[in-house]
Amino acid sequence: DIIEWLRFLKNSIGFDGWRYDFVRGYGGQFVKIYTDATVPEMAFGEYWDTCEYTDGVLNYNQDGHRQRTVNWVDATGGTNAAFDFTTKGILQEALGRNELWRLVDAQGRPPGFV
Repeated sequence: DIIEWLRFLKNSIGFDGWRYDFVRGYGGQFVKIYTDATVPEMAFGEYWDTCEYTDGVLNYNQDGHRQRTVNWVDATGGTNAAFDFTTKGILQEALGRNELWRLVDAQGRPPGFV
């Protein structure tokens, strides 16, 4: 079973954290079970989702993208973090197009999951 395998990796091999890939494909409540059962030093999910674009240009408002990641982390009960692909996408667009105004959202906050 998965939990026994994770315990083996942690206790016999020396792994001290988990990176769960493609967590968009399964609920955070399942990852919580694995994380609670193995108590790693850290645990991250890769919630890779598509940012929102119009005509090939990144939309300024990425709140929906950010919220989907937040929802996944919340589903883990806060036992896992997530890679911040919202910030990655915004930084890539802001620097590549010299549009630094993208680095703050409409509420004056960082636009990603920071």
